Amino acid sequence: MNGQVASVPTHRLRGSLPKRRLVTAGLAVIFLLLLCHLLSLLSYIGFALNYPFQLDYGEGIVWQQARNIWAGEGYGPLQIFPAIVYHYPPVYHLTFEGLAALTGLDEMIAGRLVSIASSALTAVVVGMLTSATIGNAETVRTRILCGAFAGLLFLSCVPVRMWTPLMRVDMLSVLFGAAGLWFVLRALSRPHYIYVASAMFVLGLFVKQISVAPPAAAFLVLLFTHRLLAVRGLAAALVMGLSGLAVEQWLNGSEFLRHIVGYNVNRFALNLLWEILLPQLAIHVAAIGLAVVGGMAAWSHVRHIIHDAGAMAVARRRVADDPRATLTLILIAFLGLKTVLLAAMAKSGANYNYMVDWFSGIAIFAGVAIAPYVAIALGGAMSTPRSLLVKLLFLALPGQLIAMFALYDGQPATASIGERLRQKQPIVDMIAASDRPVISDDMTFPIRAGRKVQWESAITAELGAKGVYDQDGFARLVRAHCFGFFAIDGILGQGVSLSRYQPVVIAAIRDAYPHTRDVGKYTLHFPAAPADPALCASVR
Repeated sequence: MNGQVASVPTHRLRGSLPKRRLVTAGLAVIFLLLLCHLLSLLSYIGFALNYPFQLDYGEGIVWQQARNIWAGEGYGPLQIFPAIVYHYPPVYHLTFEGLAALTGLDEMIAGRLVSIASSALTAVVVGMLTSATIGNAETVRTRILCGAFAGLLFLSCVPVRMWTPLMRVDMLSVLFGAAGLWFVLRALSRPHYIYVASAMFVLGLFVKQISVAPPAAAFLVLLFTHRLLAVRGLAAALVMGLSGLAVEQWLNGSEFLRHIVGYNVNRFALNLLWEILLPQLAIHVAAIGLAVVGGMAAWSHVRHIIHDAGAMAVARRRVADDPRATLTLILIAFLGLKTVLLAAMAKSGANYNYMVDWFSGIAIFAGVAIAPYVAIALGGAMSTPRSLLVKLLFLALPGQLIAMFALYDGQPATASIGERLRQKQPIVDMIAASDRPVISDDMTFPIRAGRKVQWESAITAELGAKGVYDQDGFARLVRAHCFGFFAIDGILGQGVSLSRYQPVVIAAIRDAYPHTRDVGKYTLHFPAAPADPALCASVR
């Protein structure tokens, strides 16, 4: 049974040469579109590396968090002002700050480079996992092309494309998770690699603490197939994880866990399921459908392995003797867990990033699904999937890839940088000239002005809604005119500002900062009177 090859159910084709040419042409179109997506991503990366301000709301606060952590000032007690919450553990922050310190790069460029490199390396790992999942079912050339398809498809998915150039933690955490799965596969033949896999998983958790799906899937399956290996890996992960946690708690006066767990709260926002999740599922339906087909094909190999096994112990031994079967179970478990965790998008602050690692699993199984077509194009057996649905998904994929271009939010060309800088630089200059702290929705503005970000609206609004942060106390500082001005993205009290500012703060800004000026998409609110020295003594 171990040598038995399973793939998508197929039947022989008549008229082999014309149909081989048709399949080859279809694959050529798909790869050409994937390369177009890669070129689009490279263009966006070029823009991002030359653009000095935020492309996403979270970049500015991540930058300030990193500066504080690097200076040994992170994870401090939460105050009315300054009020900075550290949403994540420090590995990403220390990585890009270290890169900036070693190379002299601008910190934002360093942070974006870490994300870009992580995305590229994840695509490589996705390709390798695809090839390993196909196994000896196909030739080496077929596996390489299917792996290339999976890696390019991963980079083309809208959430991945949008998040790749950002100074955010997500791409590095996805890389560590994927790398952990790869080293688990290596550990099946060379057990010492389980410690490398555990290190990858722990690093992933210390980049983003909810990166639990890869280690959970790997160890759950290994406990069934390779119990001793699983115990060794779990023990190593626990030792490394608890040691890291103890060090962080010690360094940060017991505030570390309070920040990454206690302060990491969000209100429910079910509307995000149909505003973000459902449109993404719809636009990627061909890739998702192919992933289901590929998952079923991979599962058929496992089913053949355990066929007629009888006792559970025999089935376990048969799967354990077949690395491809073990990997298949791990990847199915991983994708299943991530599918369930997509429900976490029903909370405020959720965005495309919640789907990035899910699409790594989708890309892997989609790569498995197209293996019969790739084999035909390379001159292999003239067979094609029996199911009409599989054929339709294959035919629909080019249409999906074309439609995805429309969802890239019209990301600007490099030529528009100058215009954007002319709109935003005046705000930076005003912040630099202010004799009081400035609150800005683009938190890169204060940093570019040589100031610190000292208050983040979105997280304080979330904590205020939970009764953890004193919104009334902050509103009193606003009414005392303690701040130079507010730079609001859009119109205060409308659109995105409703989720970033509590009503009590909105009312205080309107009353105490009634003078407005529009600069690009930002509305600047200036104070009606000088600061109250007594109430503003703590605001510097």
